[in-house]
Amino acid sequence: MSEQRNIHTLGIILKKHPVGENDMLVTLHSPELGKIQASARGARKITSSFGGHLESLNLCRFQLYKSPSRYTITQCQIAENFKNIRQDYERMVVAGLMAEIFHKSTHGGEHSQELFNLLRESLHKLCDSDHHFFTVESFKLNLLRNMGALPNLENCASCHTRWRDNHEILLETGGHLRCRDCHQTTGRGAHLLGPDSSAPDGKHLSSMHSHAPIDFGIIKLIRYLTLPSNEQNKNISCTLQQKKQLKHITRLFLEHFLDREIMTERLLPELR
Repeated sequence: MSEQRNIHTLGIILKKHPVGENDMLVTLHSPELGKIQASARGARKITSSFGGHLESLNLCRFQLYKSPSRYTITQCQIAENFKNIRQDYERMVVAGLMAEIFHKSTHGGEHSQELFNLLRESLHKLCDSDHHFFTVESFKLNLLRNMGALPNLENCASCHTRWRDNHEILLETGGHLRCRDCHQTTGRGAHLLGPDSSAPDGKHLSSMHSHAPIDFGIIKLIRYLTLPSNEQNKNISCTLQQKKQLKHITRLFLEHFLDREIMTERLLPELR
């Protein structure tokens, strides 16, 4: 049976860049096709029918033509443009960070309805809520969970003891959570990471040191943020120190998965 050449699909535009004098190369994520690049011929012409449709973070209905070597956008219609994001500078910066993380975390052709829904729902949350900090952290954690890269949060990675309030929970460079006894006996050579520390390879930051155990309340908060959106309460109370620790932990998990640093996040101001 011959492969379908004309394809209709929803897609969220992750990024775009000009090609030649008049064309555009668009990176989008579709639940059926995953992350793909598609050429939009003549998209930069004033008279182009694409107009303002091909903007980053637009959710569009695409008609694509698939040749043996590429996808070509033949028609595009906006389904959602997340207006509240575009009218607010901080929301735009946060949405750009989410798009960058999503783009770097997913591979070409890795189609998933769950990943598409996560990005779409996270953009809706960013539109509707003023709690941008928790929107971003929840997005990162659920992206890692969907990619199968979120470490075990229920118990020690070595002795499998379930975490309780009185446990010393230590975060190691490999992204593992261990109790102090297991770290001392099986984790030799695995450094402990604090908010200002780096991996031994020196890829991220310049200094490295041990730090106090992770608060059990942070572990519970991480579990909570990985619940489906409809099970989360928007009114989450969290101290500045807890936010700092949460952000550090999710950043470490993400950078360990990607094996690279997300520079955009370091340029962000403290989020609400």
